[in-house]
Amino acid sequence: MEKPTILSRNQLSSWDKFVHSHHLGWIGHLSSWEGVLARTTRIKACYYLAIVDEDTNEIKAGLPVYQIESLTLNKKLIAAPLTTIYDPLVSDQEQLNLLLKMGQKLVLSSGCSELRIKALHTADFFNDPNLIKDNTFRYHYLDLNQELDVLWKRAHRSCIRQHVNKAQKNGVQIRLASNKEELKIFYRLYASTRKRHGLPAIPYLYFETIWDIYQPLGYAYFLLAQYNNTTITALMAYRFNHRFSAEAIGWDETYRWLTPSAITFWEAIKLAKQLGCQSFDFGRTSVLNQSLIAFKRHWGTTEMEAPQFSWRDSKIALSHKPSEKKFLKMSWPSLLLRYCPHLIFDKISKFYYKNFSQ
Repeated sequence: MEKPTILSRNQLSSWDKFVHSHHLGWIGHLSSWEGVLARTTRIKACYYLAIVDEDTNEIKAGLPVYQIESLTLNKKLIAAPLTTIYDPLVSDQEQLNLLLKMGQKLVLSSGCSELRIKALHTADFFNDPNLIKDNTFRYHYLDLNQELDVLWKRAHRSCIRQHVNKAQKNGVQIRLASNKEELKIFYRLYASTRKRHGLPAIPYLYFETIWDIYQPLGYAYFLLAQYNNTTITALMAYRFNHRFSAEAIGWDETYRWLTPSAITFWEAIKLAKQLGCQSFDFGRTSVLNQSLIAFKRHWGTTEMEAPQFSWRDSKIALSHKPSEKKFLKMSWPSLLLRYCPHLIFDKISKFYYKNFSQ
């Protein structure tokens, strides 16, 4: 007999073992992710919703949800903040429906306004008519169960391969960051790149916590592209359960002529193959960002919808379709972030992720 339950804190070691064993298990499902978020967002609680076999006490399915509180004291349950790849850890629709019912009851009992869940491979299981679907993101990945030369030939000749060759001929080399001073170099490039694009940067403490928790375990990698002893591009990636995912990148605009992101991604793909990973994930991208989607398609990737589902106790008719009007509404804060002093940019970024992490 299987029963839905909320796991206690002393069951978290069993939960982490379950995450490792489940084919959809990811870093963001681990109990340690709570520690990452605690330094960046307004987490009030984390609930590990689970389906457990009563006879064996074995966890059969699960979904961690985080109670996030904004500056306006609006509370939401989110699974899971600051993750690009995420799925409920279920095997079928019946298990998902049980977890959704638990989540909906928790929304009402905790005084939250909404339950929000990212999905990818389990998206087809979401059939509750009371759910609101946000389908404004796409996900791209490479199947690594192919020879490296096959992957190379699938990449676009002029948009990818020529740029990789150019960087190699000019002596660009890739290596792994080995200390926190180099982590700071990564962050400087990442934050400056976000600023140029008018986007807030996830605070440094987030990456430092990832370094402290996951880098020693071989779950997090920071790749540095160097030209004439100068780091010109840096990429953070995760490795977990045979998946390798590029999560954050930054580059020095001075060296744009080298297109160093291409060689950095190629070396990350080669690293993922060496580590025995079966897929290389390029993460999720807003459909409004067509240039980034084009870059990911140029690698010969498979493209999937990466929806997000929301449930409210009183359903509100909202349109989640991307529009020019919605994009224009974002123009003035984007301009502010681009041109404000770095100190102000840092404060705005911390405020944003503290109050609006999803």
